[in-house]
Parts: sequence; structure tokens; C-alpha cells
Amino acid sequence: MAEIEGISMKKRIFAGYAFAILLAVSTTESGASPLVGDYVQSNTGMDRALPEARQGDLKGISLVLLHVDRTKSRRGWDTLTVELGIRNDSGTAKGLAQMANLEGKIHVAEGSPTYNARLSNAEFPKQTGLRDTLLPPGMAVCGWLNGSAEVAVPVAAGEVPSTLHPTQLEFTDLPTVNLQSKPDHAHCAPSLPSNAPAAPAAVELRRPDDSQAVKLSVAGFRPLPSDSITRIEGKIQNADRFGDLTVGPVDMWMIDRDGVARFSTPAEPYWLSSECNLGIDDEQVIVPPALGSNVWACYPYRPPPDGHPSVAVIQYADNNNPSIMRLTNPL
Repeated sequence: MAEIEGISMKKRIFAGYAFAILLAVSTTESGASPLVGDYVQSNTGMDRALPEARQGDLKGISLVLLHVDRTKSRRGWDTLTVELGIRNDSGTAKGLAQMANLEGKIHVAEGSPTYNARLSNAEFPKQTGLRDTLLPPGMAVCGWLNGSAEVAVPVAAGEVPSTLHPTQLEFTDLPTVNLQSKPDHAHCAPSLPSNAPAAPAAVELRRPDDSQAVKLSVAGFRPLPSDSITRIEGKIQNADRFGDLTVGPVDMWMIDRDGVARFSTPAEPYWLSSECNLGIDDEQVIVPPALGSNVWACYPYRPPPDGHPSVAVIQYADNNNPSIMRLTNPL
């Protein structure tokens, strides 16, 4: 409980935001172009052009109770603020676009009337090409780390009469949240499958309509507190001696042991550094013949012990099956 309250004290709650995911590259020979994602504003509406997985099928999604706060709002009424995590207990990756501004109900112990609530900060970041970041099976997100290294969490808020006692929070297609239970941050920890590779390891980058797979070798993560970043380091090798290898877009992000997710955002000035090679306008990695490109994906630094990366999530193009990799000891 103290850990949960500590997170609550040091975060800011934002009404809505989006992050861009950037993957930066340095090459072993001049001429290769880096991959960089464009900053895209979040879209809270449903996009009928997206595959069903991206539209927000919420089967198997549950909410984790993190913190409940009640404050006076006006005469006779209180504002109830419920901080939540999002967990995917299904067997498939899930897009969470449907959860943006989701409307729900607060139940009270005194009778049948219910009171309106709205879920905010629940939409996953968008990126050009990927459109909606997917939450893999067994993963939970109990907060996002923004560019200022402050944690923002999904929040449900609504008003209830001051004399009543809230008991449940209910959203359509989601299990109800028991507001009288003890918050349990343990449910935020990732549940990794036994066959999940641990860095250093390689994952295949493959488009659904492409039989040729590209291998991304991930060495691991490197905390750089003096630069206010943590960096995942990897390499893509071009086995073709006769032509360039073009790869992209690639989306990478991290989940810490306590369920806080770290995404890249180029809006902060300290991202403009040679450590990440940001600020170059291209959306693909072009690897020269018979050479390799070092891939650097950078995120806001978060100090230990909470800020210990546990999982790297890797999406390629429009593939609906993200790869996951264990992140153990720093490089």
C-alpha cells in the first residue's frame, strides 16, 4: 500500500495524451538511414479501418485497483477518483482504443441508484504505421512514464453524494472493480510465458504478408541517468551482399517490474542527443549490403528499485502479434 501511495504522490494526472515511439539507428557505414516515428495526436474515436484486434475487443481485459481518493467537490457531493491498472488475461494481444473516455457507473451500498464515471488516460499511444500499440497476453500496465519521468495512470472519476458509500465500479464488457477491496499492486507485475526469450536474444521481424523475416538482435537495456534516459540496444544485420535491407516501422517499448510502461517521446529537449540519434525525419531503417545497423530505442530514465525494466515489447509493421523479451541485468 505504501508503494501505491508513493506512486500516487509523485505522478501527475493528465486528461489525455499521446506518445510517439521512436527507434533510433547508428550504422557501421555511412549512408544508412535511421528509423523515427512521427508525433501523432491521439484519436479517441473508433477507426473502422483498423483490424478487430486494434478496435478494442475487451474480452479478457481486467482493471487493477491501485488507489481510491475521495474529496469534497460541492455542497452534498464528493468527487471519487479511482486509479487503475489495465491487465490482459486473454490469450491474444489487445488494442485498447475502445477504453479512451470509457463511460461507467459507480454503485453504492445504500441502494440501487448508480452514478456516472468516466475513464481517462486509458488509451494506448498511437504511432504512424502501427496506429494502436498492442498489450500482449499476460502483461499489465499500471501507469505510463511521460517525458518528464512522472507516472500517469488510468483514472476513473465521478461524483457521489457525500453520505453514500461506493462499493463497485462498473464498465461495459469489463469485470467490475470492488472499491471496498484492498488495492493490490502485485497484479501489475508481468506474467511472462516460460518460453519468453531473455536478452541477449534475437526476435524475428515479419510482416503478415511477407515471407522474409528480419532478425533483430537485442543486447539488453542500459540505464543512462546522467542523460535522463534508459536505452535498449540491438542490431539488425543485412545478409544480402547485393542490395540494401529496408526495415520499418518497428515499435519498441518497456514495462517495468511494477507495471509502469515507458514510451519514447521526442518533445523533451534531452532526447536530442547523439545517444539516440533523434530528430532525423525517416520512418525506415535502411541497412547497407552485408553490413549491420545498431538500433537504439530510448525512454525516460526511472531510478531503481521501481525503475527496473522487466519486459521489452516489440511490434513490427501491422503485425498483430508483438514479441516480448525478458530484460534482466542492465548492460
